[in-house]
Amino acid sequence: MRNRWTYLPVVLGGLFLVLSVAFSTWMVIKPRGETTFKAEAGLAATTASLFPQKGMIFLSSKETLPVGVLVESGDKMTERVDLVIGFDPKLAEVESLIKGTLFDDYVVTKVDNIQGEMLISAVNERARAANGILASFRIRAKMAGTAEFRFKQSAGVEKAFGGTYTVTK
Repeated sequence: MRNRWTYLPVVLGGLFLVLSVAFSTWMVIKPRGETTFKAEAGLAATTASLFPQKGMIFLSSKETLPVGVLVESGDKMTERVDLVIGFDPKLAEVESLIKGTLFDDYVVTKVDNIQGEMLISAVNERARAANGILASFRIRAKMAGTAEFRFKQSAGVEKAFGGTYTVTK
């Protein structure tokens, strides 16, 4: 007669295999450009996105591509949003980061074209729904390739959708 614990390693191994396959599948089918953050306690769960999420910039042109940073909280109350958006400074640079009117105060709006980062921090005096344009900026092409703008860090945002912009000659 066998001990009831004899099959425990087989059962645990099978459970580990099933969970590993499920996690791997989720990582493969997760939409590109989406970043999921853990919302901080007391902050509303909002979505941040770049609009347009895809675009084309011509190197030969002196024109820039305008991009908006949108925030959508639905009817959830929001006090603050802090975002760090990263990009490859070899391919593109950001010009004229402009504050929106969605929040009462914009504590930080900063662009670092050397490191390839934008910082946006905005607060409301009282928590309220936030649906609209948080800020806007313009992208200037520097080199041919695919410039990806991704949300690297966030507070007050659960999901963030970056953008991919093709730089052509």
